Amino acid sequence: MKKLSISPRFKKLTATLMSAVMLITACGINLLCSAAPTVTKPEMYLGFTGEKDSVSALDGVNTAIDHSVVDNYSPDGKAVAYTVTKGAPQFYVNMKLDNPEFTNLSKEKLKSMGCFFFWVSAPEGMTLGYMNLLENTAAGFAGDIYTYNTITGEYNKYEHYVNYSGFEGYVMIDLTTARYYRNWSGNYNLTWSDMVDAVWYNDKSNFVANMWHSSGSEEKTVVIDSIGVTTSVKDFYRYQRTRPLKTEPVTSDVESGAVEKGTQVNLSAMNSSATIYYTLDGTNPTASETRKKYSSDTPIVVEDVTTLRAVAVASKNGEDRYSTISSWKYYVSDPERVNTTIVNDASKLELAFNNTTDSSIGIVEGMSPTDTAYKTLGFGESGNETFKFVFDENASSMDREYLAKQDVFYYWVSNKPFGQRHEILLRFSDRA
Repeated sequence: MKKLSISPRFKKLTATLMSAVMLITACGINLLCSAAPTVTKPEMYLGFTGEKDSVSALDGVNTAIDHSVVDNYSPDGKAVAYTVTKGAPQFYVNMKLDNPEFTNLSKEKLKSMGCFFFWVSAPEGMTLGYMNLLENTAAGFAGDIYTYNTITGEYNKYEHYVNYSGFEGYVMIDLTTARYYRNWSGNYNLTWSDMVDAVWYNDKSNFVANMWHSSGSEEKTVVIDSIGVTTSVKDFYRYQRTRPLKTEPVTSDVESGAVEKGTQVNLSAMNSSATIYYTLDGTNPTASETRKKYSSDTPIVVEDVTTLRAVAVASKNGEDRYSTISSWKYYVSDPERVNTTIVNDASKLELAFNNTTDSSIGIVEGMSPTDTAYKTLGFGESGNETFKFVFDENASSMDREYLAKQDVFYYWVSNKPFGQRHEILLRFSDRA
């Protein structure tokens, strides 16, 4: 058998190549380790948030527009939703930037900011004007605008105008390139520093953010949150990329309504990595002590009348973003027992009314089969007296299909005076 051997020159060459590979590998590891520097939250100062709801919204004829605070909508939590009346010629939303962390900024600090930003969610087909800054006079804007979509993560740059139709996310105005005009002059000759000087009185800034919309034939809702300033567009965008994108609401494979006892309900979220929490007692699943973590291996079983509420939570870099809350109401139909829904258990005086001052209504305990009962006092010897008992939330939240399946309406009564006529009418609305 021939013996194989390696020459000294080959050994030396091999050792040299191995050293080079190790050096390159070590350098590669070092480069990988230093390629992703930690992104910190930049300085930012909010002048308006959904938490504070400092707003006046008017249509083209100065009529107030309905608005409400909605939970878990924007990346920062609460936001303000404005519903534009169908057919209104236009509307203006004026948002006072009066949050203390913004108004307490010195003039020099405010002038040093390089980015003005806000978060907006607009439905398809909604045409919004750009965000103006007002100080009791009109103020137009021209310059570079950037958008960051908090649903898709898409980042874009525009000049002067953004089409908001179907957009949801942050809009960032580069204050280093921004130019403004006042009083509809059309001359974009004012800088951000000039604007700060223009609105500075009583030792603070007095900015009002304004957005307008030319309405169409449909009623639409726009949602706005988190208006403020920060150091630069670049810093703000890099920070937002470290945060979770929007989580879509939880869906259920069983719609609200009448279900059989033992029905299994499966929940799901579009974001497969999101965690789902739910409650079965109607409480808020974002913070309730009774909330449970959902597992696809363990469906929810409906055994009785149940209010199911669920929320999806996406996490990234230690920050959570909640979806809006989804709710379902299930009514159990059990063929082996009488399915009864109590719609007034005589425990709330605010659900009982009488039509004269001569009579009154009280509550007594331990008298009826369900404990409490309404007690009427002061019946006259002649004439008519009317007592009205209103259905509670158990009735108002009932599914139409389930309500239509009910066969019997009943009530319990005791001690009807002899010789008096007793009659009850079932009314389905206050207009009946």
